[in-house]
Amino acid sequence: MAAIAGALTHRYNDRPLARVVFTESHDEDGNNGGRLPHDIDPQHPDSFWAKKRSTLGAAIMFSTPGIPMMFRGQEIQLTGAVMRQTAPALPEQFDADRPARFRGELPAMVPVVDKDPLAPSALPTPDSWEWSSETGRTRAPARDWFSRHLTA
Repeated sequence: MAAIAGALTHRYNDRPLARVVFTESHDEDGNNGGRLPHDIDPQHPDSFWAKKRSTLGAAIMFSTPGIPMMFRGQEIQLTGAVMRQTAPALPEQFDADRPARFRGELPAMVPVVDKDPLAPSALPTPDSWEWSSETGRTRAPARDWFSRHLTA
């Protein structure tokens, strides 16, 4: 516990905002292939135990002196691997897009989520699709009304 307390209270040049505090990052998750819930329980990253411990890590992160940084999807407790593992063709697609844009072509588009977790998307996990779909129904019901009445 002393090591954790020391890490949480350490200041650089006595300036608490001189450091970024995080529990997940694209570098760590991309290189190791797993998010914090996966690191906590590799066999059951969607378990109550893994998600609650991940939430505890976020609570500590937000209450520790420093600038908190959340990794995309961490706020909704995504547990899947990061993009390079789930959609390995995306980096090549982005590399091909750069010269195409210089030639004046339209930029390539990638959907944010997809029902198929193996399809290219920015958040390529089943829980991303589930959360986005449910959020659309519960928090943005007007979107459905506009879709039914204004598109034909």
